[in-house]
This record gives sequence, C-alpha cells and structure tokens, in this order.
Amino acid sequence: MGSVRKRRFAAYTAVGLIGATFLGGGIATGDLPMNLSISGESSVATIASGNAQNVTVYAREVKTTTKGDLPSVAISLESAQLSDVCLSTVAHGLPFIGDVTMYVRVPGNNTTVDNLVVDASSLGGSIKTGPAQLGLDVSATGQAEGVVTAGKTVQEATMTQARIDVIALNASALSMKNFTIDVDKGDTTC
Repeated sequence: MGSVRKRRFAAYTAVGLIGATFLGGGIATGDLPMNLSISGESSVATIASGNAQNVTVYAREVKTTTKGDLPSVAISLESAQLSDVCLSTVAHGLPFIGDVTMYVRVPGNNTTVDNLVVDASSLGGSIKTGPAQLGLDVSATGQAEGVVTAGKTVQEATMTQARIDVIALNASALSMKNFTIDVDKGDTTC
C-alpha cells in the first residue's frame, strides 16, 4: 500500500488553490481578459442593450460537435459593450438528474467583448445602425476568410432587448464584472 505524504499534499493543494484564486479573482473583476469559445450545445443569450462597432452579418454553415453542419447567421463584432447579459445552456438527460440548465448572468454595463463571432439560428430585438452597406462580398471586409457570400456591414450599431439562439460563440477577449453562475434542474432559458 502506498502512503500519502501529508505535508507535500498540503503544499500542492495550497499552491493550486492560491493560483486558482488569483485567476478567478482577476477574471471576476475584469482585470484578466479571458478567451471564450462555446460550441456543441445550443444556448440562449439575452442582452438588455449593447453598443457594437464594425458589425458584419452574413449567412454560412457552421460545423458543430453534436449536430453536424447547421445553417447559421454569423454576426461578427469588432468590439461591444453589453448590459444585463444572460447566457443559458441546457444539458439534457444527465443520469439520475435529468435536464439541467446552467446560467451565466452579468448585471449592468459590466460586459465588454472583442472580436466576437456569434453563429445564431435566430436573432430578435430592436436595432439602430450607423452607415450601412448591403450586398457586399464578406471576404472583402477581411473579417471572414474563405467566405464567399453577400453580407451586410455597419460601422456602429445599438441593440436593445436582444434574444439570440446561439449555435456557436467565439471571442478573442471577454471581460465580465460581478457575474454569477447558477445551475437549475430542468430545461429553461434566460
């Protein structure tokens, strides 16, 4: 039988907890940007309001890990400031539990994001845009390499009461302050 060296175990555990505390604290206060990529399970995002710069919207097909290729509306934002964000994802059929929904909620104007690309199956809300171009070749904008399709682009957009059915989401940098993560039993959304 092996034995556990209690002092060594305690030292490794302390170092790990201290490191996790610094990383988690830095992300929670917005001092440490984090990369975010969610794919494979459908999610619902709601946003009370948002201001975005250099927005491009175009149709494409996205590969998912669980459902294969899906048609989507790709929304590319260079940067955005979002308020009252909620993101919910459901895990279906967990053993002994059933369906479980995870929520990430960020109150107020505490979310900023850079180089965001959202693939959505649907999008709703109200929008106001600055100068807009319709029908341009998306590959010419430099935002979507290898995409040969017509798209729409605006320099500035303001959206309110948005609801997005997310297929995939990628961002190069995300800052969230005062966020909470909750889990509830059942299949619900934001």
